[in-house]
Amino acid sequence: MSELSELWKRFDELRAHRERLRGELVETQSEIDEVGPKLRAAITDCIPRIDALTEGDRKYLSLIRQGMQNKEIAARLNVSVSTVKWHVERLLRKMAVSSRHDL
Repeated sequence: MSELSELWKRFDELRAHRERLRGELVETQSEIDEVGPKLRAAITDCIPRIDALTEGDRKYLSLIRQGMQNKEIAARLNVSVSTVKWHVERLLRKMAVSSRHDL
């Protein structure tokens, strides 16, 4: 094959690759268009719940979001593990979630 033929072949491969990427981009954009409103609704739904949190709630929430376990939080705040569990349960109810991983 001549050099020109090789170049045309490579050009066609790159053009086909570009078209595949465009198709993936369109799919990605439609996924974004689908998820965007759901995300906005979830955030809007969450704002009143977050606003309802006390300063103490926010302190516990921050430590939970840092990945700390109850025992670590208790040591950090100088409270019992039972107190931490009570606050975690309270946060779960206030935020309307079933797991600390959802906080």
